[in-house]
Amino acid sequence: LESNLEASQKADSILNHSLKNRMADAAGEVEIFLDTYQGPKQQLEKSIASLRQGMKLCQQRQVYLKMMAGNYRPRMLPCDLYNFGTSLSSGRRLFRQVFSKMWAKLDTVACEMILENALSNAFKHGCPEDPGVSFTISVDDPDEDSPEFQVVFRVTNRPHPDRPRLTDDYIQSLIRQVPTEFSRCVPVLSDQVGLSHCFAIAKTCGFELSLTEEDGLVAFENRVIAER
Repeated sequence: LESNLEASQKADSILNHSLKNRMADAAGEVEIFLDTYQGPKQQLEKSIASLRQGMKLCQQRQVYLKMMAGNYRPRMLPCDLYNFGTSLSSGRRLFRQVFSKMWAKLDTVACEMILENALSNAFKHGCPEDPGVSFTISVDDPDEDSPEFQVVFRVTNRPHPDRPRLTDDYIQSLIRQVPTEFSRCVPVLSDQVGLSHCFAIAKTCGFELSLTEEDGLVAFENRVIAER
């Protein structure tokens, strides 16, 4: 089992590096094409943005390994909330996006991982005709005299008409699936990374995470205590 795990981690590292390079090549080729292309460019520019975001995620592999291994320690970094939201929105057709124009110190890597998952799920599992995905970043009543304030990341979408309604019991069942210690037989970055692990990471970082469905709208919310 030990040798299988080590081999799996090495293979994953090689695959991660290869995928990052392939995405960089693809983005470069599209950019070269756009230099001479005279037609509509919006969709191709969105494709480039998606590839760039994928490359960025590949570069954060070591952080994700620590998250999944359960030994991650939050890191507070300065963040322009408007640029942060714009970066996550790149390559995605959103119904609505509104981002606070403030700076805050927070764990950008953990927030990015959670929100990438939330946005992807909103598009994949939302209404197939029009998911109507909205993404907002707001600040709850910032008090200038306080060194801390709350940042609210919110992703909403129209639910899939053929999927069962999200209930509290279902959400809790997802959270309970989070293992306290990863099996040594399972690759560290397996397909298990998803909603349940977002809740685990949120707990580690002290985030307040919620997923609800009310009045024909699925809402994913991540509340983070940030520093000035």
